[in-house]
Amino acid sequence: MKLKITNGTIITPYRYIRNGTVLIENGKITAVQQGDIDFPDAQIIDAAGNYISWFY
Repeated sequence: MKLKITNGTIITPYRYIRNGTVLIENGKITAVQQGDIDFPDAQIIDAAGNYISWFY
């Protein structure tokens, strides 16, 4: 399964990434980047400017 979470502020241990995108494939984060990332056939979640974070 491929998931793309876009249009949010990503909280990392080191900084905030505004207007960021997180890509997840088979339950693992594969990319974190500012701006949009092309990820064909992914389910897309628009964070609508909200925060994106994860815990491990």
